[in-house]
Amino acid sequence: DWEGSVLYFMREGGDSAMLVLCNMTPIVRAEYRIPVPEGGFWREVLNSDEEIYGGSGVVNSVLIKADAQRMDGYAYSISVTLPPLGIVFLRREGS
Repeated sequence: DWEGSVLYFMREGGDSAMLVLCNMTPIVRAEYRIPVPEGGFWREVLNSDEEIYGGSGVVNSVLIKADAQRMDGYAYSISVTLPPLGIVFLRREGS
């Protein structure tokens, strides 16, 4: 998303996947929608904005459910909160 200065990519291997989201702006992006290839749940496993890393504590503290909402050619998408100038790692947890 070059207009929003957000970079995201997915790394898949076997039955697991990791989604990496980078917000390059000093603005919190609440309810930011990202396409994902299948349904299921995603869990935040690392957030550079956590207070233990000196951040402001803008995190995704609950499981994120993939909605059957098409986006960019994918059948599902998720809504996440992106911290300012932060990087978030999400792991797929299954269906």
